[in-house]
Amino acid sequence: MEDTRAEDHKEDDETVSTNGVNNMSIIESPIYVSPDIPIAEAEEDETSSTNNESINILNSQVERHIYNISRWIHSVHMEAKSESYWWRGFQGKGHSFFKALVKSNSVRLQAEFDGKNNNSEESHVNDKSLPPLVEINSRVEASFRSLDECLLTALNLSTAQNSSDNDGDKLVQDIVDRVAQVPSLVKTVLLIHKKVDRKRILSYKIVRRVMFSPFSVLPEDDLPKDVVSMMTQSGRINIGGSPEVGKRDMTSMIKKASNGVENSSTTLIGALSPTTQKKRHLKKSWLVEMLETTYKPIKQSAVDYLEMLSNLTVVDYILDEHADPTPVDIDLFEKSREEIFSEVERLKYLVPAMISLEDSEKERVAVTLIIQRVLDNAIVQPFGITILFCDLIFHIFLLFGWRNLSFVLVDFIIIGSVDRSTIGAFDRFLESMFVISTLYFVWRITGEMFSTIITSWRVFRVSRTPFQKCSNGLFNV
Repeated sequence: MEDTRAEDHKEDDETVSTNGVNNMSIIESPIYVSPDIPIAEAEEDETSSTNNESINILNSQVERHIYNISRWIHSVHMEAKSESYWWRGFQGKGHSFFKALVKSNSVRLQAEFDGKNNNSEESHVNDKSLPPLVEINSRVEASFRSLDECLLTALNLSTAQNSSDNDGDKLVQDIVDRVAQVPSLVKTVLLIHKKVDRKRILSYKIVRRVMFSPFSVLPEDDLPKDVVSMMTQSGRINIGGSPEVGKRDMTSMIKKASNGVENSSTTLIGALSPTTQKKRHLKKSWLVEMLETTYKPIKQSAVDYLEMLSNLTVVDYILDEHADPTPVDIDLFEKSREEIFSEVERLKYLVPAMISLEDSEKERVAVTLIIQRVLDNAIVQPFGITILFCDLIFHIFLLFGWRNLSFVLVDFIIIGSVDRSTIGAFDRFLESMFVISTLYFVWRITGEMFSTIITSWRVFRVSRTPFQKCSNGLFNV
């Protein structure tokens, strides 16, 4: 028994010894793996999940506020068609106001007023429609104010999964571009009737940042089609409809990726940027329509917009007015201002539209930085330089040719006849160049007249520049 117990104890000791070696090997193996790695990964997953949830909540808030603003814009343009709205304008400062409203949108607005244009509701919000007497309610202003808070919230959020790519400016720019793509947003803000309300809305950071976006001045046909169709769908919703429907429509404008954070912060600048679009339409922007209208307060609002756009500084660009601008803020501000200046410069019929302005308004708009740039770049174009060079040459030939021809006319009046054999070759050359110069200027004035008529009949009627140039040129010679 004792031998048996001794053997059993011996086997147990060997077993324990063997198990001890195995257990030590199992316990010691995790020593070579850092315990911080799974903890860090868990923290990163938790942080990423938190950021993803915060960005999703932020997107939902932004979409709802955009829906409220787009519904306000649609209701303003819808109200402009109603007879009561027109009658308010008619009872304002006399019949000239009513005539200005009709002329400002030509035959289309008059047909809508008569009830002849019932195609669809897509035509309510467009660049040609310039509703006066626009009023803003407290709910829409609260949406603008909330969008300011959303920008500040977005500035503090991460737009990437890696901590090294922490950049809230990207998400801020995404929000700004999404708001800027609302059709007729800046136009409707500028058409607010009360100056106090208009100035207050323009002071919000979201509106200032939208003014830096090239989408804000694009014609409606140049805006991304999915955004325009989405706004049209939200406009068709009844005013008393559920905001959730508009929220779902707003979601359709966002191109979401499959990854977590990226699906909420996908930027719209890349493929939808106006600077990268190859096909450009020839339609007039709302800014050109405002400059061409016959209603003076709307013209003044357009000139105020150009002045404000030229006077914006980096303080207006940054979200925190009390903070000092950083070199990055200055760089982003200069880049954004360059983009909006370039987009305004490419607007069709902008320079001809300024002809119809009053003299005081022309002086105001001529000293703005953006119009100075437009005019400078228009002058240095090859076509413009060629025209200036041809004008100089033909003016010289017209001057000397008329001087030589005047002597021939004097001889004809005094003597009664002209001996062509006494006229030298140089004099004949000057006479020929005088005829050619005359035909050149007649052709140019005719071309200017037709091009101005094609651009805008209102501008042609107001300016009468072709006839003035013709008469002034003949008298000066």
